[in-house]
Amino acid sequence: MKVVFRVDASSQLGFGHLMRCLTLANSLAQCGVECIFICREMSGFQPDKIESQGYRLYYLTAQSNSDETGDAQATLEILTTLTPSWLIVDHYHLNSEWQHTIKQGGGLARTKLMVIDDLCRPAPYADLLLDQSLGRQDTDYKHLPAECKLALGVDYTLLNAAFIEQRAAAEAKRRHFAHRELLVSIGATDPLNLTQLVIDGLAYLSAEIYPKVTIVLSKSAPYLNHVELAIAQQHNRNIILIKDATNMASLMLNADFAIGACGTSSWERACLGLPCLSFVSADNQVFISQSMHKAGLCQLVDADISPQQLAQQLTLTSQPDIAKAMSQAGFNMISGQGCQRLVTTLFKSSPLEVKLRPFLASDEAQIFQWQQAPNIRQFARTPTPPTWPEHQRWFQKMMHNDDHNYIIQWNGLPCGLIRLTPQTEDWEVSILIAQAFHGIGIASRALAELQCKHPVVMTAEISPLNKASIKLFLQAGFYPISLDQYRYTGDKLNA
Repeated sequence: MKVVFRVDASSQLGFGHLMRCLTLANSLAQCGVECIFICREMSGFQPDKIESQGYRLYYLTAQSNSDETGDAQATLEILTTLTPSWLIVDHYHLNSEWQHTIKQGGGLARTKLMVIDDLCRPAPYADLLLDQSLGRQDTDYKHLPAECKLALGVDYTLLNAAFIEQRAAAEAKRRHFAHRELLVSIGATDPLNLTQLVIDGLAYLSAEIYPKVTIVLSKSAPYLNHVELAIAQQHNRNIILIKDATNMASLMLNADFAIGACGTSSWERACLGLPCLSFVSADNQVFISQSMHKAGLCQLVDADISPQQLAQQLTLTSQPDIAKAMSQAGFNMISGQGCQRLVTTLFKSSPLEVKLRPFLASDEAQIFQWQQAPNIRQFARTPTPPTWPEHQRWFQKMMHNDDHNYIIQWNGLPCGLIRLTPQTEDWEVSILIAQAFHGIGIASRALAELQCKHPVVMTAEISPLNKASIKLFLQAGFYPISLDQYRYTGDKLNA
């Protein structure tokens, strides 16, 4: 399966759209999906953000026509050589005309279109639309075609795995609020130079409040030199400037308070319960900023606020009761499972082609990874995941015994395993589907394929608590013979 992203990043546009696309790409890549990016050459664009993660990158040159039709035609030239299953576009300037040109271009009949949006723009050719804005509802997109599936609201927030991994530590840290460290991250490039406004405001703040300040900017930020000069003129605080940070989750965990913008980083802060003063720095942030403020996730400040007023607002919102309330609101709002939900939704919207193939030696590590997923073995005979040496011994045994061991493939991607183990009078069946592929209907197709390949009497041991598996096997023609045992004979076997 192949997915192509059309997204841009630059000093003026910022990097938020690219970063959320990379987050989605990473989740898809973990499932075996090949992810490819198409980007326009623009000032401040950093291709290493894509290529360093192993993804192919195709350029639309600066010389090519950048209007919607021209961009679509240049994109089509690349797409026709790739024939992806999905094209995902995340771009404010590529709308209906671009989509029309792509869809009418020919050669992409099997390619589906996913649009990432947060402005309720027309998307007449979308097969799937993501808008992770807080408070977004189906009625906001009633203008879309009926067949377009919607993934709306914070349940689909795209978060890098690093933030989810730090969640437990953040919940422990936020129980006690302090004024030790302030994180300033107002977008990667901060085209309005609000960072310098914050630095100027620190002069009006007591030196006892936030003695350490960490500022994060991209090396592509247009006002980087101004910020460096402003930092040099501050003498009553330890101010650290980090360019192109790669450890934002750790920086947010270590911080006690943040000043940021109402962009994609808002959800990262909320996931880690980091209280924040948020600038509304663009028209496209008005809806999300108002929704976040109403939900208690942040306090808002206008971009035209004075340095002295900013210091006063920061002092006010840094009161422990206010800051802790914002932290708790963030923890309550963001679960960290949004990316996985979106991947499942995307998979559900794809063709359901399931095949079985025998185990290969190269499957050993993949199967081990599936077994380590949280709760994947909660109904197994041995709920504890195996260690690597235990798994190696088991896998070698499977490769040389009389079992029928198959990898389940969905649209060419390995997504689970199904096995038949010989018993005295029948064959025991067991099945495992990787978590990213749950809820798509793969298990029932795989079981039907197994029954077709091996018309034998089968049994399955299923925990009475595993309602989903009980339903699966009953629908496949199994019937209960005890509290946790089910049998399949099949019409042909009964004849």
